[in-house]
Amino acid sequence: MLNFYRRIKQREKSYFTCRDYMVIVTILGTGIRRGEIINLRWSDVDFINHSISVFGKNRRKETIPITEKLELPAYQTFCKQHWGEVSEFVFVKRDNT
Repeated sequence: MLNFYRRIKQREKSYFTCRDYMVIVTILGTGIRRGEIINLRWSDVDFINHSISVFGKNRRKETIPITEKLELPAYQTFCKQHWGEVSEFVFVKRDNT
């Protein structure tokens, strides 16, 4: 599945292919759940300490380390170029909500 999205991302330069690829890479790289990735905000991503803060099971805040392979800074730059401004959520729909 990762190879499929990687090939599509290289072939098409649309927001949706980049977003879908980043969702798959984030899930595989961090192990966070569907609800956690849907509610992930840019304020939860710490680029300096390379970590993501999420509210996991039992509504406890958990800090998950991330690697440079996750490419979240590049994705944030792509979102700024595509939308003009970044939404508070990391993964948004076609109307930037």
